[in-house]
Amino acid sequence: MVRIQLDTAACSQLRGASGMVELCDGAGRVIGHFVPEGVKHGLPPADLVMPLSVAEIERRRQARPGRTLDEILSGLAEESARPADSR
Repeated sequence: MVRIQLDTAACSQLRGASGMVELCDGAGRVIGHFVPEGVKHGLPPADLVMPLSVAEIERRRQARPGRTLDEILSGLAEESARPADSR
């Protein structure tokens, strides 16, 4: 691992971070990411608000609107089997 020593101002900004930080160059291009010590990797930030409740996610999972893949493929096969002038 490469170690880069930062100036006091950059250290202060990074110490105040509660989650992952994008590090950018002067033009605003992302050059990397910083994860503060103590942040659990792979978990969402503690202040993340889920747009859907767990119950709503499960309800949508059970509803399964639309067609199955087999139904879609069958429809495509029927469509391609028709003469071009009847499409």
